[in-house]
Amino acid sequence: MTNTIKRKRAALALCAIMLLSLIFSATAFAADPNQSFTAPKNGQSYTFSVPLQVNETEPYAGIQFKLALSSEEHLSYTFSMGSDVTAKGATQYAPTANTNYFGFWCGSNALSGNLLVGTLNIAYTGNDPQAIYITEMTIVWVDESINHPTSDTTKQSPVQTISVSRAGSETFHTVIYDLAGGTRVGGGELVQTVPDGGAAVAPTVSRSGYTFNGWDRSFANVTSDITVTAQWTSNGSPGVQIPGGFTSEAIEDANPPLANPKTKSEYFDDMDEHPWAIEEVDYLYEAGVVNGTSHRKFSPAANIKRGDFMLMLVRAFDLEGDFTENFSDVPPDSHYYDAIGIAEKLGIAKGIGNNTFAPEAPITRQDMMTLVDRTLRAIDQPLPAGTDADLSPFPDKDIVAGYAKDPVATLIKSGIVRGAGSGLINPLGNTTRAEMAVVMYRLLTLE
Repeated sequence: MTNTIKRKRAALALCAIMLLSLIFSATAFAADPNQSFTAPKNGQSYTFSVPLQVNETEPYAGIQFKLALSSEEHLSYTFSMGSDVTAKGATQYAPTANTNYFGFWCGSNALSGNLLVGTLNIAYTGNDPQAIYITEMTIVWVDESINHPTSDTTKQSPVQTISVSRAGSETFHTVIYDLAGGTRVGGGELVQTVPDGGAAVAPTVSRSGYTFNGWDRSFANVTSDITVTAQWTSNGSPGVQIPGGFTSEAIEDANPPLANPKTKSEYFDDMDEHPWAIEEVDYLYEAGVVNGTSHRKFSPAANIKRGDFMLMLVRAFDLEGDFTENFSDVPPDSHYYDAIGIAEKLGIAKGIGNNTFAPEAPITRQDMMTLVDRTLRAIDQPLPAGTDADLSPFPDKDIVAGYAKDPVATLIKSGIVRGAGSGLINPLGNTTRAEMAVVMYRLLTLE
């Protein structure tokens, strides 16, 4: 009975202390309870610190904070004690697993007044706005009259909200330089990402037998995705000059001369300036591989788009395959949708990243060769593999992309593709519709 009475008295005393603490203590954050931070727009991790200033009129021994995060994935934090509490010998609470509690304890009621009790160090990732909420504080006192028991009182603080967001994302545009048969020898890259209203940097270009006359449009104030095309004037050099740097001699050397080469297309009226491709274009048209761009017009000097080239490969080799997915930038109602879906299913089309294929972009020579090589492998008719030795005669071999080195070497070794004018591969140059026709013809008539 005596022990029971003592326990009841101790419990009553503890309750009284806690009640008095609630009545007389005035706990609050001394700093502004709502703070906002803005992360740079670069998308990288952003760290910032929030001082925790507490004003407690009654002496106390420690505080435990409770924290809530709007996103455990994009927010993380650490807590470090402030100099005002470390000077009193406080120690930090060991973190509790899977909880957002933190705080400190100094063993005696040595703390009071307006103190910097610690700092929250916060790391933020992602782009969506987030918030950190300090929802409550547990003020801890020591009652020295009852064998130093502690009395804990959870007190709702004015909820401190710390918000963070990413600065407004800047708009960017893509600028593509179409060299129209020329070769980049320096300057800006052929594909550039430019901020809205910014300027692109022109590449330095050259083309054997031609004089460069500038670009067809301005790129000093870019406000949308654009393609800028090089303008050339022929120097009147002997022989037939072909967009992309091929010479008529290089093409004729690749295959035995035709017995009765055509001098006039039966189907297109704009082939006269491309006599080296007339036979090939007519052959492919009759085979149902290519179509014109309009009535009796083939547009042989125009660059062929990536989607159109993929469509012609699928037609030429009767590729088939069931597919349920396609690249995100290939419209379902586009004329090349099925072809690209089949090519992806067969491992031929692998895209340019982020599940995109850029079907409307002009296809470079190295990408054209890569897709051809993958197609021949997919139908189990690979060409004899090329090696570095096949690339060694060309001074621009080092700018061939790593993924394209083997396909480029293979097609050069087989004679399907010859070096461009001036002894170059010109891997970054675009492929014209006439060049595409010659390559396709060689593939389909290869013995």
